[in-house]
Amino acid sequence: MKFAVMSADVDNEQSVSSALQEVASIVGNEGLNCLINNAAIGNTTDLNTVTPEAMMKSFQVNTVAPLFVTKAFLPLLQTAAARSSGMGIHRAAVINVSSILGSITHNWAEGANFKSYAYRTSKAALNMVTRCLAADLGSDGILCMSLPRLGPDRHGGPL
Repeated sequence: MKFAVMSADVDNEQSVSSALQEVASIVGNEGLNCLINNAAIGNTTDLNTVTPEAMMKSFQVNTVAPLFVTKAFLPLLQTAAARSSGMGIHRAAVINVSSILGSITHNWAEGANFKSYAYRTSKAALNMVTRCLAADLGSDGILCMSLPRLGPDRHGGPL
């Protein structure tokens, strides 16, 4: 099994295209078994300080970019999925790194203390994007899931 970490500016189409070409040259005709979308930006914004620009930038990087990175890498994932059976990372998977802060259920009581309209809503939207991808790509044998960050949340929220 090959393992490579790629860095790309997910808000830049050329950067994503370059990463795709680099990954394709590594995996060859075996395809890509696992794509981990781990890019994110966040800032603390409460109702009084949130701006349209902060909201849009968070949605672009935290929600829209993972969808389009996945779309770009889809042919490589489909190639890997066609080579095996079952459902899992051994075949093909998309893992979107989310946050407990994107949970609607956890935005009550103490969980509501962290104020960030932009970050929290963009991560909640990422969870829905992931669910939509799972519905669309499951028949291709591509597992799609959101996982919360592992380790301390730099935004001060719970793990």
